[in-house]
Amino acid sequence: GLAAALRHRQAELEASRRQLSAIVENLPWSGPDRDGFVDDWQQIHRPTLEATAAELGTASDRVWYHARRQELASQRG
Repeated sequence: GLAAALRHRQAELEASRRQLSAIVENLPWSGPDRDGFVDDWQQIHRPTLEATAAELGTASDRVWYHARRQELASQRG
């Protein structure tokens, strides 16, 4: 269902963030341009991906909660 799909996308986004972090941290060039790019990754882009993944997890939890409430209400008639 939707909750599972959101949780799956959260895991995919977290995996992508980890892979990209490893790439960024091992960039084969040096100098101020590299340093600026790495700083941008660490200060802006990585936290944005982390926050987005967390929001997907929250959305998954909410969907599951509301679906469960609906199931219980339907069972009560």
